[in-house]
Amino acid sequence: MSQENTEKLERIIKEVDELVAYHQDGNPHRFKGDQFINHIESLLKDIEEQILHYSSFKTTHDEMTRRKEYLAKAREVVSDILKTVMLKAIIDPSEIIKERLVKEFQKKEANSFYALSIEEQEYLTNWMIRVQTKEMAQVQDMIKNCNISFQFAKTHSTLLKDWEKTKQESEEKFKNGILPPGSSANLYRAIIDATDEIIRWKLQMIRDAFEKKFGESIYNYLGPDGKTKKLFGIF
Repeated sequence: MSQENTEKLERIIKEVDELVAYHQDGNPHRFKGDQFINHIESLLKDIEEQILHYSSFKTTHDEMTRRKEYLAKAREVVSDILKTVMLKAIIDPSEIIKERLVKEFQKKEANSFYALSIEEQEYLTNWMIRVQTKEMAQVQDMIKNCNISFQFAKTHSTLLKDWEKTKQESEEKFKNGILPPGSSANLYRAIIDATDEIIRWKLQMIRDAFEKKFGESIYNYLGPDGKTKKLFGIF
């Protein structure tokens, strides 16, 4: 057993302890965002390499056995934390992400696409943030509480169908000049388009979360339209 491998194991133990303290006790971690995810993935890779290294020893020496058992447990713990962190990253409802979507949508406004007044632009921005927060809360609830892949996929199908129906109804009202109280035609048009972007963003998050949570594509359960069952049309 080389000094190099002993030092690697000591470093792994230190980094696993640090990660567990972050996960269980909420202690701050020195890495943030994508760097944090990359760090956990790198740690998991190091653990796998050490497991492979120690598996080559057939001895039943107590210290060797303890190291093997520790690495096996560390792999399980770090894998679970990585999954949790990656799922959280998908649906992080932070102000940065909210503002990013608003800014991307408002590029159209910069070109006078909707010709909204200052008051209408402010209303639209606040409205988008409120809707995003509500929609992301639903995604978070799905990830936390829905542990059946079939049901998770069915929810995606139902949400998509419901939005397509709602959007069609809204488009008909807009076409016929039936506007919400106090709304101009331009603002209503912007609200419909903004909602469409938010819902499609939400559905993409659900698809990403499904793959991270269940380890397969949601399209194994859905047709290419994201609604119908691939073989039997159950949805």
